[in-house]
Amino acid sequence: MWVRTRVYDFRLGLGWGALESVWITRNQAITRSANTEASQLGAETMKKLFDGFGSDKSLAHDYHIPYGQLFGLVPLGAILEIGIGSVNPEYPGNMGSRGHPGASQAALRDSGFFTHVFGADIDRSILTNSPGITNFFVDQTDAGSLTNLRNEPFGTEISLIIDDGLHQAEANLRTLEHLFPLLRSRGYYVIEDLSGEEFHKVLSAVGRERKYHNFSIWLNRGRFVECHLVVIQKD
Repeated sequence: MWVRTRVYDFRLGLGWGALESVWITRNQAITRSANTEASQLGAETMKKLFDGFGSDKSLAHDYHIPYGQLFGLVPLGAILEIGIGSVNPEYPGNMGSRGHPGASQAALRDSGFFTHVFGADIDRSILTNSPGITNFFVDQTDAGSLTNLRNEPFGTEISLIIDDGLHQAEANLRTLEHLFPLLRSRGYYVIEDLSGEEFHKVLSAVGRERKYHNFSIWLNRGRFVECHLVVIQKD
């Protein structure tokens, strides 16, 4: 984390800004918002919050940039994040021993963009609730578990779902199929940390489905590792 921080500060000192990224989208709302003052302010806000709570979403991935642009377009409602951030090595996709479970949830809660933050994870030891945050169990490899999550009494409209859980195409697509119906109209669904073959599998499957026709890609280029986003807006 220290090395990433120094590299990031070094880039900013040279005037390079964030690492190269680009939207590939048919959604003109996203394109128009990309360079507005509001989206830049949103990105700065999310970077401070992500970094402050110890989330890797900004420092490791620069996700504060697309989220700063996207959050201003998301209709009013709650957010559901799959993957709270287990540090248990028994679970695939864990953050490692230096991770901070619930860090991104705290940042999202304090951002002011959402009415409530819901989360779900396979690691029951981190399913703790706090003001503004409610968590549930989910196993993304189990269709029944995803159905149970979809049937939870959320009590409010879900305007954004983020899949930052098990970074495997099969799990991503299974989760999308089960949870996409939860979204309110014009809400967004984001699949994080896609790379290589898994990225192409997700993109191919999403592109074949008419119900996911309004999708965008945020290509995070110029990094040692890929960490792209696929973003789908519900009609």
